[in-house]
Amino acid sequence: MEQPAEPRKKASVGQQGGGIRGGLLNRPKPMAEVETTDELRFETGLSELDRVLGGGAVQGSLVLVGGAPGIGKSTLMLQICDNLCRFSKVLYVSGEESERQIKLRAERLHIRGEGLYLLAETSLEDILDRARVSEETFSSWTRSKPCTMGSCRPRRGASDRSRTVPWR
Repeated sequence: MEQPAEPRKKASVGQQGGGIRGGLLNRPKPMAEVETTDELRFETGLSELDRVLGGGAVQGSLVLVGGAPGIGKSTLMLQICDNLCRFSKVLYVSGEESERQIKLRAERLHIRGEGLYLLAETSLEDILDRARVSEETFSSWTRSKPCTMGSCRPRRGASDRSRTVPWR
């Protein structure tokens, strides 16, 4: 015997949300009702990038850097990581290059690497697991949370569970 599907809970007027969370539906709202606050931004150390980002990267945000092969995306990320290492530990995750390749590039760029940790991995599940372990380790060394940067591409033939996405 078929049973009717349970009706979705609807958000009440004025309820906020960014999608379906806790069974509540998000609703369109007039822009005048959307609250804004000053965003906590940090400088990447590259003035042109900071300008494009409106004064620096917003804490907790994701910036996708894309472009054709060989134009310098990984080089740019290493330079940003080097600057971020001045005040935080950084986990650099790459799904395309080995740790050795990244270190060789860093040496060519005269990047010190102090506070920079490398992980070559393509499985999102493994990346998240290792980042959690790293965060626990970082927390024992410093009170600041580690920054994470990197570039990953989906593996061919990978299951949905192990697909990779750009990491924050």
